[in-house]
Amino acid sequence: VMPSLPNGIRLVVRENHAQPIVAVDVVVRGGASHDGEISGLAHMLEHLCFQRTQRYQSPLSAQHALELVGGSCNAMTTRDMTRFEGQVPSQHARLLIEVLAEIVLAADFSDEQIAGETELIAHEIALAYEDPATWLVDQSYALTFTDFPYRHSPMGSIDQLSRLTPSLARAGYRRLYVPGNISIVVVGDITQKAAREYVHAAFSRFPAGSPPSTLSY
Repeated sequence: VMPSLPNGIRLVVRENHAQPIVAVDVVVRGGASHDGEISGLAHMLEHLCFQRTQRYQSPLSAQHALELVGGSCNAMTTRDMTRFEGQVPSQHARLLIEVLAEIVLAADFSDEQIAGETELIAHEIALAYEDPATWLVDQSYALTFTDFPYRHSPMGSIDQLSRLTPSLARAGYRRLYVPGNISIVVVGDITQKAAREYVHAAFSRFPAGSPPSTLSY
């Protein structure tokens, strides 16, 4: 897919008017395989994006803005990407796209929030590994991809996350969260014209940046 916005963002729109709902995915090409020196960086950034943005100053207030109109928003980190997704009644599609733009490209997290999320993710990792299947999958990747960054778990490493300083977190955000490293998919009860108009209005204000060209080994 060729870039749809001048700043490099790629956009796909699929109209489906069967139900009065619009769903949007904003995908950042930055997962566990792009973590670099700190395993778990991408997972940490996913969490931090919801804590505070330039417009939504309180933790999770961006999500709450969507819940107030009957919508929802969430995210997940994989080895290849971080995906932010949301759904709303179709009359609130513009709001959904504006909120996702803020979460993904206008995050403004504090040092205290980084420390708090480090503790939360460490607890999340410990709970996940109480399930033997989770541990088995991660060990299988580690043994199979010994020389490729797929060996890293998307959740990250508790030991390495303890070394994640605010400066490293912000550097990782600036490296990965740039428009040229992002794709957007809009599906549902919305026209092609409206979807492109809303995405352009919400996302075109961010400069293209210099997206990473290779994986971090």
